[in-house]
Amino acid sequence: GSGQTRSASRSGEGHGGSRNKKNEWAQKAFRLLVCRQRAESTEDGDSAVQRKLLCCSLWAILALAVLVAIILQVVYTRPNCKEETVKVEEAVGAQVGQGLTRRDVLEMLARSVSSTEALSTPGSPQHAALEWLITKDQVIGDRFEAKVVVQRYIMALVYSALWSRDGNPHSQLYIWDYNFCNKWKTYCWDDFEGIDMVRSGSNILVPLSPDVHECLWDGVGCYEGTDTVGAITMMHNNSTGTIPTELGMLNLEVLLLPHNKIRGTIPEAIFTPSTLEAVFTPSNPLKYLSLAFNQLTGTVPDMFDYTTNLRKFDCSSNQLTGSFPQSLNGLQDLELIDTSFNSFSGTLPLDFSSLPSLGMLEIGINRISGSIPTSIGSHNNITLIGMFHNQLTGTIPASLGALSNLKAMHLSMNLLSGSVPSDLFDMPGLLGLTMVNNNLDGTIPEKIGNLSSLEWLNMDANSLTGTLPSWIERLQSLWKFGVGYNLLTGTIPEGLGNLTHLRYLMLGHNHLDGSLPSTLRKATKLEIVDLSDMDLTGSINFLCDNNVSFVSADCGGEAPEVMCDCCLFCCNDHKHLPTCTEHISVIDLALRYCSKPTEYDGGAGTKLCGGSL
Repeated sequence: GSGQTRSASRSGEGHGGSRNKKNEWAQKAFRLLVCRQRAESTEDGDSAVQRKLLCCSLWAILALAVLVAIILQVVYTRPNCKEETVKVEEAVGAQVGQGLTRRDVLEMLARSVSSTEALSTPGSPQHAALEWLITKDQVIGDRFEAKVVVQRYIMALVYSALWSRDGNPHSQLYIWDYNFCNKWKTYCWDDFEGIDMVRSGSNILVPLSPDVHECLWDGVGCYEGTDTVGAITMMHNNSTGTIPTELGMLNLEVLLLPHNKIRGTIPEAIFTPSTLEAVFTPSNPLKYLSLAFNQLTGTVPDMFDYTTNLRKFDCSSNQLTGSFPQSLNGLQDLELIDTSFNSFSGTLPLDFSSLPSLGMLEIGINRISGSIPTSIGSHNNITLIGMFHNQLTGTIPASLGALSNLKAMHLSMNLLSGSVPSDLFDMPGLLGLTMVNNNLDGTIPEKIGNLSSLEWLNMDANSLTGTLPSWIERLQSLWKFGVGYNLLTGTIPEGLGNLTHLRYLMLGHNHLDGSLPSTLRKATKLEIVDLSDMDLTGSINFLCDNNVSFVSADCGGEAPEVMCDCCLFCCNDHKHLPTCTEHISVIDLALRYCSKPTEYDGGAGTKLCGGSL
């Protein structure tokens, strides 16, 4: 018994000693890690220094290990371009007969581009494209070259997602017939250098034709001397799908999808370099991008810093929101920006000094606020500025007068204030200027009389004062003149009748008096005239002899101020009729009272009553 007790006691002492030693080592390790000073006086200074050095070394090793772990986590969890490349290389190395069927190899290549889920979902464009490639395609055969297969798959995917057999059967030819240029033929969308849109001796064939190369499909162009797709054009095609992300893997210079019903958002992949480095060049050569007149929603990816070759960008007439893309700054070759007819908000972040090639800027009908950047006068390549129907404030920058090549400027329906700067009319080639419905004041600048090429000038609905200048007769090219709804006084100058090209004359709702000059009898092209709510007197029946389509004057009431037998609206000083008190746009007037069809091109010019302009 006593032996067993002593044995147990020794055993207990052994365990206790072991625990004490472990606790002692733990305490030492803790002191070392937290660099605590030992209380023992036996530790000399050198030992303390060595212990501190060891402590710092351990902390450095620990921090390095944590950093390496974080890097590995990021590398293995982020989208890996190399992983897609490996998939492609594995599929290329695989051959039918080595345990893999043709379907197996094509599926492997397709998975390097699209997700497995999308490929296996019946009804998805990815599934349809893969099945077409496996069951119908006659071009690839058993020749599994990565670039050939991947490009053909992506093209089949794009057309499966977007192309409509009910749309325009020859969208590619539409480019040449329509000429897709602006009013002055300054910019066209069909100058695709280095790309064969219609290959010599070839017939344009329907997309998804299984027995011909995709370079011969309608709407497709390939780089000269190659079978690499460089352009996709699908216009007026009645397309209703969404833009597949995989489209961004192609090395496209041209992507034109306007005048369709494409919905969804704009994929970021369109703007970024191709992720398939084993197949396509890891760059983004995009030069021409038009997504106009669709049903796109969401924001525009602010990733234009990848598209350094971009020349023309048009996303007009969609349902896009968010801020104006700031990354457009710095694009040296950018010639055209058109974001009009959307719901962009915020300020205009463009630094025009960083856009030396910019020729056209259209941002009309949005919610852009703030002032017009003064840098807009930095380069004189700009020919068209459209900023109408926004929430712009401040004054009109005098620097605009430095744009010697400007043809037209539209600033209507904003909150601009101050006087109209005289320097604005130092542009000898200016064809048109509209600044309707702002808060502008002051007089009509005399320099306007030097613009002999001016065709339209509309300054309606402001607070302009002074008189109608006599120099107006020098504007011999003028066909549209509107200064209604202002605070002008005095009489109507006789020289106004010398403007023989005049079609549209809006002077109403001012404080003008006297009589209408009979010289206007010579203006035989007049179609719309508004002289209502003023102090004019006398007869204007000579306008009736010229078959003017619309005339409004103060010819109403028991004692009319003006005699007019052909006026469609007869107002009086009591303003009984709503049409005498409301501002009616020229578009409304043309649609209501012109006997011929009318057109409106978004501010760049109106064809009044079937006119040629």
